[in-house]
Amino acid sequence: MKTELAKVPLRPQDPHLCDLFGVLAGVKPVLYTDVLPSEEVYIRDLCRALGLRWLKPERPSGKHFHFQKKAMFLVGRRAGDLAAAARCWRGLLAPPAGGPRGPSASLRNNFDWGCWLGYPECCVRAYLRWRDERDAGAASADLVRATAEATPAGGPLPFLLNDVFNHFSLLSTAARAQDKRRYERFIALNRGLMLPSLNAVSWHPCTYRCEESLYKAGVVYGLMRRYAPDWARRIREGLARPVLHFGKYEFAVFEDARSRRGPAGALRVRAGKLRAPRSLLSPGLRTRLTRAGGFELRAGALVVGGKAVARPEPPLWLDFRGTQGCVA
Repeated sequence: MKTELAKVPLRPQDPHLCDLFGVLAGVKPVLYTDVLPSEEVYIRDLCRALGLRWLKPERPSGKHFHFQKKAMFLVGRRAGDLAAAARCWRGLLAPPAGGPRGPSASLRNNFDWGCWLGYPECCVRAYLRWRDERDAGAASADLVRATAEATPAGGPLPFLLNDVFNHFSLLSTAARAQDKRRYERFIALNRGLMLPSLNAVSWHPCTYRCEESLYKAGVVYGLMRRYAPDWARRIREGLARPVLHFGKYEFAVFEDARSRRGPAGALRVRAGKLRAPRSLLSPGLRTRLTRAGGFELRAGALVVGGKAVARPEPPLWLDFRGTQGCVA
């Protein structure tokens, strides 16, 4: 496989490289991707070159994946895995006649689907719990915040598990139109960065120190460094950054930063220049952060240049410069 992989002209998406390398490394049974008809030949050629199998789980006359004129492909090593994942996917769309229906069946199908994609069970459970709370109208529906609150303290967070820019599965069902518009604005601001593909793992970890997620991310990243070194460097360049996080589409990514605890536990941060990706954070606040060269977090309140900044929720300081999981 390694010899063949070195000869294949890889592209970073459709399928995402983190998913493809996960299947090749054996940490993911199956990956899924959706492609336009003109791109289907790439999937078939890729599978042929790497000795992988593919399967289309949706009928041509049925639902188009994400309501687009795209075909959904499942890719894996074993035909049995593909068949089981396809049955699970179809069960998500419409439970089989005579089979179990209702919330419990949907939850079971979602859990199995996540596991067939190689997501750690703890992360699948955490994501489904968060999604149910969000769809039920929970006051705080930000997954990054929920993950950060569940993460044990202990220094910088591993950049391999940085999911701040991974919005694909976070689009709201309760306010889809408004959320979609914000997502499209965010992507337009960062055209060319290929943010949906900029991940070491395609799932959301249950905590930013999840051991199984970190192990799988390290395996995938190691394979990337060998067979797609330019993309591996791009991932590290994009993800290994400190982030001041306000919400799903509002955050500030810094070139560099130093932090220390002050009196009464206040966090004082001296921050470098802002860098890409750019969020929907207001231009005024971006300017204030840049001119001040830093900020303080006092009991959850943001203070910039000695003045408090009113925010609906306390911001999070997420330092994703940890190298845990990377093999030298």
